[in-house]
Amino acid sequence: MEASELLQTNDAQVWAQEFMACKAKNGWSLEDIDEGLMIAWFANAMAAQEFAMSNKELSTNASDS
Repeated sequence: MEASELLQTNDAQVWAQEFMACKAKNGWSLEDIDEGLMIAWFANAMAAQEFAMSNKELSTNASDS
């Protein structure tokens, strides 16, 4: 999955599946998965949720006009 596609979803299962795919693709071990990696991963997932909520709010406001 392309990063731009991943950022279009706020589905936790999709994010988890993509994390596992990245882990396998890069050959990461548990020792490779540190706090910095997890912060970056969750920050992007949270940003995707925020974008989804902002887009929903914009759509709602536009339809109310």
